[in-house]
Amino acid sequence: RVLIEKSPPNLLRFRFLQEVFPGASCVAVLRHPIAVAYATQKWSKTSIPSLLEHWLTAHERFAADQPLLKNVLEVRYERLVADPETTVGALEQSLGLPPHPPETKVEAGSNGRYFERWRTESQRLVRGLQLRRAARRLEARANEFGYSLDELS
Repeated sequence: RVLIEKSPPNLLRFRFLQEVFPGASCVAVLRHPIAVAYATQKWSKTSIPSLLEHWLTAHERFAADQPLLKNVLEVRYERLVADPETTVGALEQSLGLPPHPPETKVEAGSNGRYFERWRTESQRLVRGLQLRRAARRLEARANEFGYSLDELS
């Protein structure tokens, strides 16, 4: 039997969840922090620089927890949308699940609209200055996770 709970805050609860559910596997899906910030802003009403800082802090805490976790898999969102069948297949195999091809069409370019918004807003006078300052301040931390706030792709 497989139960799935996909709330993003669970990234910080994996240690607790593995204590409460011994033998449970946890899957962390990492997505570019700019895309996550813009997607989250719709309901959080928080600034993009603050949301980027939040993403980094949460993922740094997750990274610190990893040595204490037993069954954790990491999936890059960008790889998942680029090649869903292979990525889901590898995930199923790692979890000991039978193969089950994805049933829904995956939108491969969803990060693109957020990157374009970042580029456009970065050119504005006041807001752009805030975004550019945040990018400079947070770039090295984003790089630790394989992402860049300067070079978007």
